Amino acid sequence: MTKRLPIIRHLRWLIWSWRVEQHYARWAELGMLPVNREHDDRVLDAIWRGER
Repeated sequence: MTKRLPIIRHLRWLIWSWRVEQHYARWAELGMLPVNREHDDRVLDAIWRGER
């Protein structure tokens, strides 16, 4: 499998990390706990490494 170009994957990581933070901030306003945060962090790490 080929990795994405660094600029593309870093831009994707920036956009997705911002969206994930917004998602959990909205749920926190309703009193919910960040249940699947570890999974989302693993996905963001894979994007950063270019594997996804």
